[in-house]
Amino acid sequence: MKNSFDGLSMKNKILILGPTPPPMGGIATYVEDLLKSGINEKYDLLHLNTARSLQIKKSLLKNFLLFSKNSLKLVYLLVLHKPKVVHIHTSSYLAFWEKSVFLIISKFFSAKVVLHIHGAEFDLFYNNSSSLVKFLIHKMLNSSDKVIVLSQRWNNFFSGILDDSKIAVIPNGVNYSNFSLSEDSFKKNGNLLQILFLGNLVERKGVYDILSIIPIVTSKFQNVNFVFAGSEEVSGNILKLKNECIRMEIKRFVTFISDFSNDDKIRLLREADIYLLPSYAEGLPISLLEAMAAGLPVISTPVGGIPEVVEDSVNGFLVIPGDHKDLSDKIIELIENKELRNIIGNNNREKVKEEYDWSIIAKKLEVVYTELLG
Repeated sequence: MKNSFDGLSMKNKILILGPTPPPMGGIATYVEDLLKSGINEKYDLLHLNTARSLQIKKSLLKNFLLFSKNSLKLVYLLVLHKPKVVHIHTSSYLAFWEKSVFLIISKFFSAKVVLHIHGAEFDLFYNNSSSLVKFLIHKMLNSSDKVIVLSQRWNNFFSGILDDSKIAVIPNGVNYSNFSLSEDSFKKNGNLLQILFLGNLVERKGVYDILSIIPIVTSKFQNVNFVFAGSEEVSGNILKLKNECIRMEIKRFVTFISDFSNDDKIRLLREADIYLLPSYAEGLPISLLEAMAAGLPVISTPVGGIPEVVEDSVNGFLVIPGDHKDLSDKIIELIENKELRNIIGNNNREKVKEEYDWSIIAKKLEVVYTELLG
């Protein structure tokens, strides 16, 4: 990526405000891919990295100090480089209020602001808020010049809060070329079947539901390994999951991986046979798109934007969150039917290539930037 800091470029400057790895995460992956996309050939992309480590997350003081530091950095970038557009990536709850301050600062310096909503629980955040808080959320959203949402389902939600002209639906994307490898390069570890979960190791993602069905699956198949790869949003989550595995006597069927690079992630996807994401709430998970790009059959849930990507029984299976029987039945069906795994996996590769590759997503972002730049 080429960042212009010399003030000589004739390209319009766009400031991207959001995290990049480490740690790994959906928003961080998106921002990293955006910075490396072809958009930087048309615009000068500046970046303010808002990533925070688990150690910082655990400390209120460290969080405040980082927020203050990032606020000063934002002012510096706005004054020195005068970006025409500030593209702010946010989720919900406290993160939304933090990014709202960045929005106010950006508007004070006359920048156009794109607010990119990634939050899986933004509807709960809004609907469960008081009238005053709803008013403030509404005020912040309307202060932006454009709000990007991840799916038509999220568009339907935000259209009840915002004017439709302010909303742009742009799904997440992946770099398909990272996964477009020959069939021989994918897996396999002998007869061992790898069942992969990739994401934050939190209850909302359905990780405990996966643990609950492992005894059912392993009572029929001993040659399976459930891999949980992801970070812990709350300290102690992984230890809690490991202790649960010991209690359930399933430890030998489970592997936890919490510290890994992007290359490691791609390797995990190549080695896997089935991908699981039985979430209770989602925006549009990048890990799901990555699994599809890697040619994996996926089992997920009809929440957030997932039903717009996964058509049940065509390029994956959708189960109701918390339905352990259906989840275990679908896993067993895929274990027993290699041909079905291959058919679904091939369907997924084609779908990602045609609809979710970053070359496609970048063009949709360019439309938004062009509109705001006039």
